[in-house]
Amino acid sequence: MLLSLNNDQKEEEQIDRILDTFRSQFWLVEHRWFVQCDWSLYKEFASLYILPYAFDTFRFYSSIQSKSTLSFDNDQRLYDCVHDLIYKPRLFNISSSFHIQFFNIQHLSIEFPITSHFWSIVPRFDHLVSLDALSNNYDEHCQYQLIRRFT
Repeated sequence: MLLSLNNDQKEEEQIDRILDTFRSQFWLVEHRWFVQCDWSLYKEFASLYILPYAFDTFRFYSSIQSKSTLSFDNDQRLYDCVHDLIYKPRLFNISSSFHIQFFNIQHLSIEFPITSHFWSIVPRFDHLVSLDALSNNYDEHCQYQLIRRFT
């Protein structure tokens, strides 16, 4: 679900209020339904969805912050349904609270250069079938980033 954020209030406070409505016994204990909210620092929208993520495509386009009603641990495979990843971050800093990892990527569209945080988001390429590598700058650093990982 796409949400519109109010420019007059801090984004994180708005997100906290939204997530608080899903922190009840009904959601967390009775049904074990967890909600995640991702929002951009540079846009007035947020994306709200249930975990585990049920769609096959995930898009990264700008700086993302993330909060959830789920407390994260390292064993959770919440994005295993995602097979198509579009990663065009425009050199941003990802929140340290951003816990998304993709283990089953089959189709990857990526824009270079990338940050080192990308490798924690996509730790391996066991299922990769196709790769679209895009760059606005043709330079050796972008080629090196790609070759280093796949050789």
